[in-house]
Amino acid sequence: MVAALLVMVSPPALATVGSDDYPYRDAAVDRTDPWGFLTRECTSFVAWRVQHDLGVWDFNNHYRGGRFGDARDWA
Repeated sequence: MVAALLVMVSPPALATVGSDDYPYRDAAVDRTDPWGFLTRECTSFVAWRVQHDLGVWDFNNHYRGGRFGDARDWA
């Protein structure tokens, strides 16, 4: 009974978990996306998920004047 209740009150964003709705999956590689990340890279995908699933719209790739590249370049 508890499990059924949890499913009924789950946020709508969870319905898209596992779906391939990333809007730049067929875009040219390494073009700038709306957040300043490169399309078809993991950082762009995560930016899309943060906006789409969490509803966070006010962020970009210009933290303290720097830019975040591909995750393999992060410290």
